[in-house]
Amino acid sequence: MKETRIVLGEVRACVSGKGMRMSGIAARYSNPTVIAVKSSNASFQEVLAPGAFRNAVSAKQNTKFLINHDPNRVMGSVAAGTLRLREAADGLEFEADLPDSEDGRNAYASIKRGDMSECSFGFNCDSGDDSWDMTEVKGKRMARRTIRNIAELSDVSAVTFPAYSGTAVTARAEQRSEIEIPREFVVVEEPETDSIEAIERRRRLLNISLL
Repeated sequence: MKETRIVLGEVRACVSGKGMRMSGIAARYSNPTVIAVKSSNASFQEVLAPGAFRNAVSAKQNTKFLINHDPNRVMGSVAAGTLRLREAADGLEFEADLPDSEDGRNAYASIKRGDMSECSFGFNCDSGDDSWDMTEVKGKRMARRTIRNIAELSDVSAVTFPAYSGTAVTARAEQRSEIEIPREFVVVEEPETDSIEAIERRRRLLNISLL
């Protein structure tokens, strides 16, 4: 199952004598974010453990560099040497050489001007390594997913709307996932019981409406 995580990462245009080059951080380790589950009203916290990208980077998977996760807008690839990935202490770093095409020039101009400054990554964790436990977020118990190994890193993207907190940019968009929370970690909130005062207040209002 492919998932995408939009990160408040950093993507920036580089000064280079080799054409249009950009670099940035596509994901940060130990940076929790809350993910909504598409099929329900549930949500969970997700954390990338240090080293989660190690195997994907060392395997030199043919990860693509895209614009807004659009497979029709390929700006670079590991196989062609136009996308270079590096696992750093704080997350996944990248450097890409954009093509000298109209789309490439437009993307480079947007990034250079700061119109597009966030990153995202697409991954498959089905055969990877993750675990679940419980945590507390803003005073409420919540399931937590810790990803220790990204089995397949399909793409790194420069994106317009970020969602996964982590660096200097503050714009946000809702983040969703197809992943189901394991049943033993689903938090069932008990309905709030009305106080005696609230019951009496409703009874008085009902009596008034019947007059």
